[in-house]
Amino acid sequence: MTTAIVGASIAGVRAAQALRAEGYRGDVVLIGSEPVLPYDKPPLSKGYLVGAGAAEVTLLTAAEALELNIDLRLGVPAVGLDRALSELRLANGRRVGFDDLVVATGVRARPSPWGEGEGIHVLRTLDDADRLRAELVPDRRIIVIGAGFIGAEVAATALGLGVDVTLVSATRDLMSRRLGDEIGALFSQKHSRHGVHAVLGRTVAQIDGAKGDFRVLLDDGSELHGDVVVIGIGAVPNVEWLEDSGLEIDDGLVCDEFLTALGAPEIHAIGDVARWRAASV
Repeated sequence: MTTAIVGASIAGVRAAQALRAEGYRGDVVLIGSEPVLPYDKPPLSKGYLVGAGAAEVTLLTAAEALELNIDLRLGVPAVGLDRALSELRLANGRRVGFDDLVVATGVRARPSPWGEGEGIHVLRTLDDADRLRAELVPDRRIIVIGAGFIGAEVAATALGLGVDVTLVSATRDLMSRRLGDEIGALFSQKHSRHGVHAVLGRTVAQIDGAKGDFRVLLDDGSELHGDVVVIGIGAVPNVEWLEDSGLEIDDGLVCDEFLTALGAPEIHAIGDVARWRAASV
C-alpha cells in the first residue's frame, strides 16, 4: 500500500506524521514543489522577517523523514494525475503510483495586477520572504496593498523594524472580510496607534516608477510614494495539475464533509486547497 501526499507544507507534513503515529505501515511518499526542506509558512510574515532562521520554520528534517520512513521528494511538483492508473505525473517525468492520494498543495499568492518587477513583492514562499527581508531597513518607505492577514502582519512587522509603513485597503477596516467590521475596526485603531499610515476604503488604480521611487495612484486620484511595494490581495489554489483529472474543481478541490474528493474515495484534500459545499446549498 502506498499513500502519496502532494504538498509539503504543514498540512502535508502533518498528514505524513499522523499516518506513522497511527501505525500505518505502508509506503508514504511526500512530494514538495520547492527544493528546500518543508517549512511552516505563517511565520514568514512575522518572526522570519525579523531574523528567524530557516531552521526555526522547518517542519521536517531529512533525518526525521528517514526515521519515519517517509519518502521525501522535493523540488519536483506534480503536474498531472492519471486516475485510471492511480499515478501521479511529476515535473521530472517520473510517475508515482498510489493506493491513496492526499492533495495538500495549498495556495499561492495572487499575482500583482499592476505589474511586477524589482521592489514589488508578494509573500508566500521562503524565497519571497528572503527577498522582502532584505528590503526592511530603517527609514525605508514601504507601501502594503491589501489588509488581510498577510498585509496587516507585514505592516506590523515592518513598523517594528523602523520602516515607514503605509497600508492601503479597499475595505473600511483591516481584516474585516475575515473577522468582521467590529474586530476589523479594533485592528485598524491598533495599527494606527503604533504608527501605520492606513489608507482605508481606497483601491489601487496604477503603480508607476521603480524600486526606490514608486508612485501608487489610488482610485480617488491621490498618490502615494514609496521605496518598496508589498502586495497581499489574496491567494489562488494550486489545482492546475488536477484540471484534466475529472475531479470537481471549484476554487480548490471539492470534497465531502470527510475531506474525500467527490466521486473519488481514494483521494482526499486537506489544508487551504480543500473546498466543500455548505449544507444549505
